Amino acid sequence: YQSLLADLHTTEEELTAQMHERLAVLEAVNVASDEYAEVAAKIAAAAFEEAPEFGGLDASVGGPFGELDKIDEAEEELQEWYDTQLEMLEGFREERADLTEQWDAQERALHEEHQNELMRIDQARHMAQLAAAESTFGDLSGLAAAFAGEQSGIYRALFATEKAFAIGKALLNVPKSYSDAFAAV
Repeated sequence: YQSLLADLHTTEEELTAQMHERLAVLEAVNVASDEYAEVAAKIAAAAFEEAPEFGGLDASVGGPFGELDKIDEAEEELQEWYDTQLEMLEGFREERADLTEQWDAQERALHEEHQNELMRIDQARHMAQLAAAESTFGDLSGLAAAFAGEQSGIYRALFATEKAFAIGKALLNVPKSYSDAFAAV
C-alpha cells in the first residue's frame, strides 16, 4: 500500500519528501557550518523542478498565427511552473526557517530562470508577429496583383509593406546570427 501511495505522488510531493529525507540526514551528521551551508544549498536547489522548455518556432504546420497560439500556451505553462515553485518555496521557508539564506538564493535563481524564459518567449512572439504581418501583406499584395495588376499603386504599397516586415524580421535575427557565427569559430 505504501508503494502504491508513493507511486501516486506528484513530482512536487516527491521532491519535497526527498528534501526532507536529505535534510534529516544532514542534521544527523556532524559537519562544519560552512560545509553544512553548502550542502543545504545543494539540497534546496535539488528540491525544485526545471522550468518548462519552450522549443521555439515551427511554422511548418500552423504558420505564424499558429505559432502565436503555441507561444501563449508556453507562457501560461511557464507561469504555472513558476507559481508552483514559489508555493513550494514558501512551504519550505515555513518548515525550515533556519535555511533562510538558501531559500533566498533559490528564490533569486527561480526568478532569474523565469525572467530568462519570459524573454525568450517574448522574442519568439515578436518574430511570429512580424512573420504574420509579412505573410498577411504578402497575401494582400498577391490579391492586389491579381485584381489590379503589378503596376497598380495598391500592389506597390502592399509589396513595399511586405518587404518592410521581412527586413524587420531579418534585422531581429542579426544578433542571433552573429553570435551563432562567432560561436562556430
